[in-house]
Amino acid sequence: KQSPEARKRRNRRIIFWLIVLLIIGTIIGVIIYFSVRKEYDNVIVKSAQTEIVNNKKVLYLNTIRPNSTQITRYTIDEDQLLTARVNILNNTNFQIISNASSLGLSRISFNIVREGVEKFKLGETNIYAPISGNTNNQWNWLISIVTQNAGIPS
Repeated sequence: KQSPEARKRRNRRIIFWLIVLLIIGTIIGVIIYFSVRKEYDNVIVKSAQTEIVNNKKVLYLNTIRPNSTQITRYTIDEDQLLTARVNILNNTNFQIISNASSLGLSRISFNIVREGVEKFKLGETNIYAPISGNTNNQWNWLISIVTQNAGIPS
């Protein structure tokens, strides 16, 4: 039979080691979380439009996630697009990785497909961006930023 003091010591030792294990488990969990977390969310664009808001060009995207039907609306302004990363997936497909606003700041990835010399497709939205830059087309600014960030001479 243990004395009350020995029982208290044993209980303290057990609690101490449980706390140590909890701290170690938390540290391992945080390391695993940040190592498997993706840098951005892949989204599928359903529709897109551009506007000028407070003298800034803005892109609005209605998107869904690959395994969902819920539509999320993202707002990307010209400054966010200028700092976006553009990967050329093949000769006609551009992946844009950009900061975007939707109930807080997110980082998303979406694709723009080149369908012709002056034709692009952003989700289900057809984009006509004339090569002659003197036109006042609503999409020219977006396509010029994408091609500039992709390193394609315009």
